[in-house]
Amino acid sequence: MRHAFPFFRFEALLHRIYAPLVFRRKLAGMGSGAFVSPFAVIEGMAGVSLGAGSTISRRCHIVTVKEHDPPIGSRITIGENSYVGRGCTLSACGTIKIGNDVTFGDNVYLSAGQHGFDDPGTSVLNQPMSSGTVTVCDGAWIGYGAFISSTSELSIGECAIVAANSVVTRDVEPFTMVGGVPARVLKRFDHAAKRWENQP
Repeated sequence: MRHAFPFFRFEALLHRIYAPLVFRRKLAGMGSGAFVSPFAVIEGMAGVSLGAGSTISRRCHIVTVKEHDPPIGSRITIGENSYVGRGCTLSACGTIKIGNDVTFGDNVYLSAGQHGFDDPGTSVLNQPMSSGTVTVCDGAWIGYGAFISSTSELSIGECAIVAANSVVTRDVEPFTMVGGVPARVLKRFDHAAKRWENQP
């Protein structure tokens, strides 16, 4: 009889080795019960902090950009009991702030800042970067494959929902569901009726 390889147990075992030797030494902060998959890639660990009970899943790519003119202190801060799904990218040329109890589906791309493209004769990788700030407030849910990016300031409000495969480049209000390309308001939560109401 063939059995599937016990990947989750193997990953948890590696985490118990990596956590004290690597993550707790090099991350800016790592709360009690936080989990970082050994199969995630984190560049610029000194700029990343992870709250108690939060998870960074395997195949994630977490980046805090240092090469910037003028230099900036890029940071990614993840609150407590938040979950970053498999294959997500968090790229900060500036600041990414993720609150408590936030859920990211798999393959979400979130970027604060981006490469410049003002000079068509120069490779994009060799052009100056612009910085930004993206805030994802407490209780928000970011669906599978969503794309969120800003070169200024962008906020995903408290308990907001971003539908799968949506493109978000503007603020999302609290208790609001958005979806589409570009994302538009689909529903709002009616606190009196205690249900999500469709928006025309």
